[in-house]
Amino acid sequence: MSFGAVVTHGDSNQPIPEELSQWLVEVRIEQELNKPARFAIRFEDDICGDSFEVQNNMVLQPDSLVGIFVPVNNQESIQTSDMECLIIGRVTKIKSSLQLGGPGTWIEFHGEDRRIEMDRLAVTANWQGNGADIISSILSSYDFTPDVSDIDSEYTETEQLNQSGTDLSFLNKIVNEHGLNFWIGYEVDSINQTNGQYSVSQTAIVKISPPEEGATNLSLLPDDNQEASFRVSVIQSQCPNVNVFSAEVDTEVPNARLGQNDETESHESEQRAEAIGEGQTITEVGGAVRTIPRNSPGTEEDRQLRERSALRDASWFVEASVSTSVHMYGKTIHPHTIISVEGAGNTLSIPYQVKSVTHVVNASDHMMDIKLRSNTLGSRGA
Repeated sequence: MSFGAVVTHGDSNQPIPEELSQWLVEVRIEQELNKPARFAIRFEDDICGDSFEVQNNMVLQPDSLVGIFVPVNNQESIQTSDMECLIIGRVTKIKSSLQLGGPGTWIEFHGEDRRIEMDRLAVTANWQGNGADIISSILSSYDFTPDVSDIDSEYTETEQLNQSGTDLSFLNKIVNEHGLNFWIGYEVDSINQTNGQYSVSQTAIVKISPPEEGATNLSLLPDDNQEASFRVSVIQSQCPNVNVFSAEVDTEVPNARLGQNDETESHESEQRAEAIGEGQTITEVGGAVRTIPRNSPGTEEDRQLRERSALRDASWFVEASVSTSVHMYGKTIHPHTIISVEGAGNTLSIPYQVKSVTHVVNASDHMMDIKLRSNTLGSRGA
């Protein structure tokens, strides 16, 4: 495989033809929690007679379905290794730059994952039934396999769930109110060895990430499926595997809410952070109590649901950035993954959740710029 990724087109995920792929320069994929993944595919272009090689190729056009696949575990040959899918989406924008004489001329195809299809038509509807079943029904209509949990709300004829807008905006509203995450997962089922087509399962996942431990705690505890650590300032024999690590701790975030009698209730952010175990919670680090404002619309149950979601979001008071490559780390990294950091000092050598990943793939490398988040700090001292 001369290039670090395979670009496909169409519903059958057919690799783009050689007359187009030979001009491929760079592929960029941006993955982030709760936001549609985005891609940009750059080609060099050349003038042949009075026409352009790539611009006039009809394979990639506005709204074309595009897939981007990379080798698993840093393998080099798709004949001997599995492949994984980073994104399947629609082309939404085309950019180009023309330079006199031809050299330096390029064209880029930009797009988003298939959630863009859910954000095109406004719908007015009144939904009844279980909240998870309602979301699953919508997702299934776009040929996603739904994986929905943590929504126990029931809607009746007298208390309906009203929709006025696109399916995506409607679903995002429910996701935000319940403190959930929404993302698309891909599984490569098979690769046709004759024509190279990829068979891919696409799952729309709606659930709390990371999963809650019991009723209150968000856990970043390592488990049997945890990824290898990011090794920063470690001895050479332990093989450092990142180029850059930086971090920011913001202690001026909410950690409590007001009760019905305007008395400060328990620190829900603190309770969630304690799931990590030995470490300093936001309350222990900053000391001060910071309450979120009362969320007045709706019933008391609705307000508590939104306030709890806001506290959960605020509890992530540690953010870090990592720059590495698939060659250094050994495999690709995706949002939602739990990864520990080693060699960053006592306070920052802790488990993190991957918040976003920007993949930049070319013929020589697959770079990854990664944003991390955590809801605790390590203990100071030896």
